[in-house]
Amino acid sequence: MAAVAEHKPLYRYSFNEAVRLGETDQWRASWHENIACRDYITQSIALNYDGMHLGGDVAEHAIAKFGYDRTMFLLANTIQLKDHDGRFSAENKEWAKVFFFERDDIHRHDFLIDDAHPGLVDIVARQVRESYDQLHLFDAKQCDSVFGFETVAGHVLVLKPEMLKDEYKTPECQLFLAEHGNGCRPNASGRSIFGKFLVDGEQARYWRQDFCGVLKAELLPAWAIEKMKEPEPEQKPEAVRIKVFQINVDRDTEHQRFQGIERGQAVDPSIYDEVYDGLVPSGELEAIYSRFNGELMPALHRGWSMSVGDVVEVDGIYHYVNPAGFEPIDFDTSLTQKPADLLRVVVLEPGLPAFKGEIGPDLDSMQRAVGGGLIEVTCPFNDAAAVVGNDEAKLINMEGNRHIAGQVYAGPLFIIGDDGEGGFCSLTDEQVAGYCQEFAQPEEITMEEVQADMGIQFYG
Repeated sequence: MAAVAEHKPLYRYSFNEAVRLGETDQWRASWHENIACRDYITQSIALNYDGMHLGGDVAEHAIAKFGYDRTMFLLANTIQLKDHDGRFSAENKEWAKVFFFERDDIHRHDFLIDDAHPGLVDIVARQVRESYDQLHLFDAKQCDSVFGFETVAGHVLVLKPEMLKDEYKTPECQLFLAEHGNGCRPNASGRSIFGKFLVDGEQARYWRQDFCGVLKAELLPAWAIEKMKEPEPEQKPEAVRIKVFQINVDRDTEHQRFQGIERGQAVDPSIYDEVYDGLVPSGELEAIYSRFNGELMPALHRGWSMSVGDVVEVDGIYHYVNPAGFEPIDFDTSLTQKPADLLRVVVLEPGLPAFKGEIGPDLDSMQRAVGGGLIEVTCPFNDAAAVVGNDEAKLINMEGNRHIAGQVYAGPLFIIGDDGEGGFCSLTDEQVAGYCQEFAQPEEITMEEVQADMGIQFYG
């Protein structure tokens, strides 16, 4: 599934829509390719029509040069614009209706195949349809609607053919096993569906609208059923570093907080504060959203529960939290703000590698970082550093975190510099590197081991 097709991508929207979305470069490149395809079909018809018959495999050569999607797009556009012309067959007119075009898009006429006889264009359209039918692709008629399921996780979805490059336009490559994501639940606000292609197991993410539906059970091929029975290799997801930005109410003069945006809409970074920079167990946006709305916030998070208007950065891509999922945006972080007095620390959370972080020097920030309540400060190291944790971590059944100097530590912790005068300070770069290396591997510590380390015996 990883090969790249030679054909240039088809842009299906109007120029006005491309301007709104900030995608004029994609539109322009596709427009030039549409013109080239129009001219190619026109010239091929002229060269291969002998006055009686159209030869030369015009359709197949156009498909080979420009791909199914663009060739069909241009032919359907021409037939729709000439719907009144009786020289186009009723079958081709019905076929063309499936393709969506914005009626007020004046650029549709730019790639209208107008310099060839309509009867010959009709023949080419029929030949393209026949060639496409030979692919035997699944469509919506062979699917059940996703809205008939409480969740489509665990079901086989059919990817729309236009989502696949020509070399992958096969019924085998359309079959996608949905695994998780808010888009699996038809009434959820999110639209992302994560899963894998059954044909080769490649993991991918699509939007809910990219699928025809759930393949009817009786049409599921035997090979696909066997693939679904194969045990999944156990893969522990790698921790991902993210940043979270939230609107500062004092700078929010336009009252943007809790407001959704449309695709391509600009966002003002100057009203945002950076409130988190650290590791999370998964880079899946829905999982991040859940983590920042759980009972125990990630250590060092300086903001509130994640909500509409927040911005999340994952792998260099910025996502705006919308009422209906997440919208990729451009976001200049140099315009955002954060406190100037933050102290450099190393964070230890259960199940995660140690990572460098920043924390406010005040007691409230430190209490929040360890899950609330009283903080407990210990000095198990031989240098000027202390471990700060939750004083009641073991009593309130927080997860086991690390073994340090022979003791079990539970709940979120951070290692901070000791200024030697009863206060805290930033760790040095050498200390950060050393502690991140020392605690790079998370530990699995059972609740029994945590309780045994308390020196208290529990009775049922």
